[in-house]
Amino acid sequence: MGRGRNLYGVCGAAGVVHGNGSRAAAGEAAYDIATAIVMLDDNTVANGAMTLIPGSPAEGPVRRDPQDPTGLLVDPLVVDASRAVTVEAPAGSVLMFPGLMVHRSAPNRTASDRRSLLYCFQPAGRPELSALTYDPERLADLP
Repeated sequence: MGRGRNLYGVCGAAGVVHGNGSRAAAGEAAYDIATAIVMLDDNTVANGAMTLIPGSPAEGPVRRDPQDPTGLLVDPLVVDASRAVTVEAPAGSVLMFPGLMVHRSAPNRTASDRRSLLYCFQPAGRPELSALTYDPERLADLP
């Protein structure tokens, strides 16, 4: 539960930053991951509601930002912000999207928290993310 970030990422790439599940650990299995966000508070533009880039999962993995020392964030030069859709929703709503969806939360500009619960789902039989070793070298092999 944080105040939000103004960075684009994907579940499998920025997951380490956002806690969504790491593509650095999951590799190609990231294609099968789905994310669900349960909104405990109203999500508004003012408090940094989630912004998604529709269609981005179909375009495949997104190039990493060469300026990001973690290697986990999406290169802002490849994000078509004109396609961005901000999802405002009342408390109690659930937003689900594919693990490779390019997304971000904007900064929270209010005095209140924007709390949510975040769940990642994957096919049965796969090891839990907590059982996988984070391997930063695998990031170099990702597009």
